[in-house]
Amino acid sequence: MRTRVVALALLLCGAAGTALADDYADFRVPDYKVLTWDLIMRGRASTSRFRNESFSPGISDQARSSGGDFNLSAPGSWLHQTDRASTAIDWSPNASGRRQRQRIEQFGGPVAERREVADRSAREAWGATLRHERYETALPIAWGGRLTTAGSLEQDWSRGARAGTVVDTLQGERQYDSARRAGAASLSGAMTLGVGRIRDVTPVADAREIEARLLERGVLARPLSREGRQRLARLVAMDDAFVRTSQRPLAAEFDAIEGVLRDDGALRDPGQDVAAAVRVLEPWIGADAARLPHSPVRRARGVAVTAFADGSLEWTRQRFADHFYGRTRIDDTTTVVSDSRFTASRHSRSDRVVIGGRGEVQWPLGQAFQLGLASEASTPVGHQRPFTSIRTGGSFAAIVADRWIASVMLQHSRDFYRDAARQWHDPWNTLAAARVSWFLVDHLAFTLAASDNQHGGAGYAREDMVSFELTWRLARRLTSPDLLAEPSPRPD
Repeated sequence: MRTRVVALALLLCGAAGTALADDYADFRVPDYKVLTWDLIMRGRASTSRFRNESFSPGISDQARSSGGDFNLSAPGSWLHQTDRASTAIDWSPNASGRRQRQRIEQFGGPVAERREVADRSAREAWGATLRHERYETALPIAWGGRLTTAGSLEQDWSRGARAGTVVDTLQGERQYDSARRAGAASLSGAMTLGVGRIRDVTPVADAREIEARLLERGVLARPLSREGRQRLARLVAMDDAFVRTSQRPLAAEFDAIEGVLRDDGALRDPGQDVAAAVRVLEPWIGADAARLPHSPVRRARGVAVTAFADGSLEWTRQRFADHFYGRTRIDDTTTVVSDSRFTASRHSRSDRVVIGGRGEVQWPLGQAFQLGLASEASTPVGHQRPFTSIRTGGSFAAIVADRWIASVMLQHSRDFYRDAARQWHDPWNTLAAARVSWFLVDHLAFTLAASDNQHGGAGYAREDMVSFELTWRLARRLTSPDLLAEPSPRPD
């Protein structure tokens, strides 16, 4: 099988594709660690007043309100990445509170009413996730696990009063207070065990593109050596780590890139500062969203067959308490009083376990092509209703520099389940799609897409769709006789 794939790569990509295929095969994920931990505080206070005077004398209404809220969070993560293992821990504690008070007065001739409402709420939430994946090189065995826990506690208190007078004979007042308390917790985990490995080799394609651009601009005197290109690819693989640990990652990345180019001896002028232009373009204050260019098509390489088990357990507990009090006085002689209380609580628990298997093949064919095939089957176990899901798909994508991208995709899924009447059903879905994008710098951007989506089972449905989007830059021109040379004709 591997011989056929390599032969196809040679046919499509030629000798250059063979060299690039070796770069894909030689790529190894670098060893690095990333720690991020932030403390974020947000607060807000507000007040407002409202008064409305009617044209009729003695009729008006006014309102006052004030309040504020506060939020405190401390999200963080830790990652240790190597070519053989990956360990990540994420945590996200959060606490928030809110307080609101409102007073409304209405006067309408014989009717007068006053209302006051005070609300308070508090919420604490937390979550943590531990993930570990490992690939053994002695045997092509990959295994991993994930454990996630989360919880929250929400509390709300509300208190209000309402008093009014009608024609000086009917007077009433009503008071209430309520409280709500709700807590939830969840625990979920997953385990995987498989043969083979799918390695993300997109950094190799990105490093190739960076090298080509530097050669085009004359920064490099020659192409990088294989070792230099691999070092550059490993550095590009850490792009997300630079972004997570710095608000201005490009300057630090280009400093490291310049070191790789200088060590390889390919830098035309060893004294030039590659990161200088990046530093000039940084904002005066704040973060910079710019990052290294990445291939629009994800590159992956490898064959893997994996078995997995995924389970979750959730608990929920809620408690409600309400108190209402009312008193009405008529003609200063008769008083009607009402008093009621209400409490309730609710508990729930749910669990789910799903087992299944997945097979996947991903293969890059040179700098321009990517082929992928995958199939997955899963079913719940335990007391859950029988349900089996089978999904199969394939994709092929081609990209040529910054000119055009073409991709085709085919997916088929089928589910088997039994309803409450113990009748079996097998709905299915097939989706075929194609997409072509053409892009010319300073000229146009054009995208044409087509898809065919079919559903079957108890009935049959089919939906065909064709869409396009075209942006044509009809006129763009910048001239400055004192500062700019005459613009050269745009390339065809």
